[in-house]
Amino acid sequence: MRKLFKLTCLMLICSCLTVRAQLDDKKTIFSDHYLGAAAGFSTGYGLSYRYWPGKFGGQFTFAPYCDPFEIQLSTGLSLLYKVKSYGKVNLFLYQGNHIYYYGRHWELWKGKLTVEEGYGRQFHGLGFGLEFVILKRLSLNLMTGYSMSKWFGDNEWLLNMTGETGIYFRL
Repeated sequence: MRKLFKLTCLMLICSCLTVRAQLDDKKTIFSDHYLGAAAGFSTGYGLSYRYWPGKFGGQFTFAPYCDPFEIQLSTGLSLLYKVKSYGKVNLFLYQGNHIYYYGRHWELWKGKLTVEEGYGRQFHGLGFGLEFVILKRLSLNLMTGYSMSKWFGDNEWLLNMTGETGIYFRL
């Protein structure tokens, strides 16, 4: 009976070590979905979702704010293209589209109720970025390029350099 017990324990230990070695050899499988926060002129600011299954990907950024007096809305939609991967650093191109809106619901000034109209601005940008993989699932993104913007109702486009950043958790 003792020999059977010892043999069973030895087999259990060997099988646990084998399973552990197999788990260590497997690569961690990551999803193509990312959640995080981003801020940029041409990509928008707020909570952000990325879907990046291969060379091409997309990013959606959204930040609503509303109180009894005002409303602010930032919505961004960007296209991504991975140029090269260097282990923990990825080089990519991006094309960003951002709409910003600000408006006042009403304003009480010297006993009078006045209503103001809102204003908005659209941004379209093009540039390159670097994704730094900090931890296995956490990455920092830094992007730069050029952005064109104009106010709603205006015909004049402005050209500026732009900067974008984001921090993402890969699901």
